[in-house]
Amino acid sequence: KAVLVSTGVNKNGAEFMGSELIKAYETINNKGIDIEHEEQKLIGHLYEAAFIDQAGNVLDVAALKEVAKENSTAVDALSFDVVVLGVIYKARFPETATEVAAGAWKVSMECFYSDYDIKVGDVVITTDQARSMGILDVAKQQIRLMSGTTVVGMTNVIRRLKGILFS
Repeated sequence: KAVLVSTGVNKNGAEFMGSELIKAYETINNKGIDIEHEEQKLIGHLYEAAFIDQAGNVLDVAALKEVAKENSTAVDALSFDVVVLGVIYKARFPETATEVAAGAWKVSMECFYSDYDIKVGDVVITTDQARSMGILDVAKQQIRLMSGTTVVGMTNVIRRLKGILFS
């Protein structure tokens, strides 16, 4: 059992919105568990996923999908974790399975995404808008804030992922 991803911003500067995680829910199960993101080193697979709120309650995915159809902003205001259940092939990898059971391993997920918006502070703009404003490398984690030709500060840039596919 592990937390695959949570709503909010991760350490890589990617923001996972609840409405997008709901859309990606069906892409979680039956994915391989590998070591260090090397697909040839499969040691198990995921077989179930659930959304869990901060109080530990399991959320109804079908109900969330319905709410998201009507009001994605309401779902995006929720804070929850995507918890997965997986199996490590203990017969083939007994040492790794023992280490995982003892909590010696951490989980890192990978996903693809088809698009993203840029978030600077509370301002959200599309990647096309960012490029038209001269932000050429929208994947950078920080940008300079300018007033004319004067740098007035640096700020973090968040990529708000859209069209997520867990891999």
